[in-house]
Amino acid sequence: MPPPQKPQLEEKAYKQEKPLPQYPFQVGEKLTYLASWSLFSVGTIDSEIMPLVSVNDELSYHIKGVAKTNEFFSAIYNAQEDFETFFNARDFRPYKFELQARETKWTRQHITAFDYESGEVYYWKKSVHVENPQKIKTKEASYKIKTKLFDALTPIYYMRTLPLKINTKAVFKVVENAEILQISCEILKEENIKIMEVNQPAFYFECQLKKIESKGKIKENQKDSNFLGWVAKNSPHELLKTQAEAKIGSISIELIKKQ
Repeated sequence: MPPPQKPQLEEKAYKQEKPLPQYPFQVGEKLTYLASWSLFSVGTIDSEIMPLVSVNDELSYHIKGVAKTNEFFSAIYNAQEDFETFFNARDFRPYKFELQARETKWTRQHITAFDYESGEVYYWKKSVHVENPQKIKTKEASYKIKTKLFDALTPIYYMRTLPLKINTKAVFKVVENAEILQISCEILKEENIKIMEVNQPAFYFECQLKKIESKGKIKENQKDSNFLGWVAKNSPHELLKTQAEAKIGSISIELIKKQ
């Protein structure tokens, strides 16, 4: 399967038949997160909401970002990932998520493309060894869009549009790494958290991740895969911090700059 083609974009003024819903995020929003592993900072993640575009004649959001290791950690493991996604500005249907990565030993490209005419979503991945370009790994898969599916990034923005309060629950099915994952999240309480040297009111949430079989059922006998975090209580409800336990330590990201 060749890599899916880019969606048909028109970066021009778009005539709206009716105004967009009022979302807590806006074009031009820029967020920077510090990524940490156990007690060490490893790099940063930047994201930006680009100008609205037309995708298949539908008004759409365009999110771009980059994740990269810092100078200290790059001496051990050097990596940079450039990513972008496009999703419908009215119903949050994703169109395409793409990631280009450069690592110490590999370059990688991931693409998740949603074809609503055929009713299928396609995943494609290619990895090429830096020192031996003949060494190539590929992975691909396709699934029928029987229920609403997301890419890995869109749910973060969709979650911000919900009426957040204690006991708010959200379930997302996400296509990632040639698999379908079910992510179930719930807001459990309110508490203050210190972010950018300021105590901020926040909602504390926990999420559970499960793999889904091709028939749509949750795979049995899975090990627990959970993560937790905090989202700002007040608009624009940006993600403040999230963390998860991994085999080699704790991984977390924390908001350090916004504009």
